[in-house]
Formats: sequence, structure tokens, C-alpha cells
Amino acid sequence: ATYILPPSTVTAFLTKPRIAIALGAALVLAVVIFAVTTGLGGASAPDDAVAVVDTDLTVEPAGIEDGEISQEAFDKAFEQASARQGQPRPPTPDNAQYGAIRDQALGDLLDIVWIMGEAEERGIEASDREVEDEFQQTKNQSFRTEKEYQQFLRESGFTQEDVNLRIQLQLLSEKIQAQVQEDAGEATREEAEEYYEANEATFEQPEQRDVRVIVNQDAAKVSQAQSRLEADDS
Repeated sequence: ATYILPPSTVTAFLTKPRIAIALGAALVLAVVIFAVTTGLGGASAPDDAVAVVDTDLTVEPAGIEDGEISQEAFDKAFEQASARQGQPRPPTPDNAQYGAIRDQALGDLLDIVWIMGEAEERGIEASDREVEDEFQQTKNQSFRTEKEYQQFLRESGFTQEDVNLRIQLQLLSEKIQAQVQEDAGEATREEAEEYYEANEATFEQPEQRDVRVIVNQDAAKVSQAQSRLEADDS
């Protein structure tokens, strides 16, 4: 399949990503992705790539060249996604978890391209010093010793470069969100009321009832409990 990411898909409803490198968590963002299969439009991915991304990044991340996500980059992302799911080895296609991990790995790669592309389009950067400072702070909070951190790298399949990239993506995402929120401004009371009226159903809560069952083999005690409940409905 060919995956085409439309430009400027960021809205004021961006979900702020949170990176926890101690858990090897991947960056997650709400990204609109159009999957175009061969025959329905767009060019199919070449034999040595798993997907083609419509991007004009000045500097493309490792494993992506001219918008083509390489098989090697996908295999690495697949191993990392498997490790996050507690899989000692990446699952084979006949494994029930294969599809979910495959989609997660591809999503990780697409998120990288999308975030970097959106940041470049908005003129947003994260300096090497910012990345290093954020990394040291996160590392100190997550690992007690250097040995623990090195163990994390081995178990997660991450390299130091992978960690730095995800720290960079975190910083870029936070700056994108801040810029979006600043551009959006604050909603007026009239705008809030219009939104509520247009989406009133999403704010409704169905009626609920709490039921407590009192069980006792002594009929006299059951009768006593019933009498007390009928006398006081608090």
C-alpha cells in the first residue's frame, strides 16, 4: 500500500504525546493517514520499501529516502514494537499478534515523518542542546544507574540514536502544539455554546441505577432489612 500524508493536518485538537523511554513507549499522535492500495490510485511501494510517503522533508530520518520507508527501517521498528509488547522475539505472520504489531511499527515510522514534516513546514526546530538536556533529565528520572539504562537499550532494541530521535520528536510535538494553541486563541462564550448545541448528544449521560442485593438465609432478618430500606431510601 502507498501511504500519503496530507500537508498541514494539525488542528487545535492535537493530542500531546508523552514519551517514556524507560518503557520504550513510542510516540503516539492522532494522524490522518490515507491508505491507497494498488489499483485504487497512487504508485505502489517498490520492492525494497514497505510504504511511500508524500513528503518534501529537507532532511529525512534514517531509513527513509525520497519518501520511501525501507524494509530495513520497518524491520527495526517491528522489533522495537514487539519488545514493547513483551514479545521475546518478533512474531511471525501466522501469530495472532502479528497484525497489530505490524500496524504499530508502520505507525511509528509514519508518525516520525509526519511530525518532522509538520515542524519543518512551521519553521519549528529542536536544537541538539535541547535534545541533550531533555534526554539527561528523562534519563535521570527513569534510571537509577547507567547499567539500568544500558539494559533498557538491549531489551528494547533501541540505540542511543533512536532515543535521541524520540526525544527530538517529543520536543517538536510540544512546540507544534504550543504554536497551534497560540494561533487558535481562546474560544468565546458564543463559540462554546454553538459547539455544545451542535454536539449536545456527546455530552449526554444515560440514566443509571445502583442496585444492592442483600442476601440472608434468616427470613426475619431479610424482612427487617426490607422494612428499614422502605423507611429510609438514603
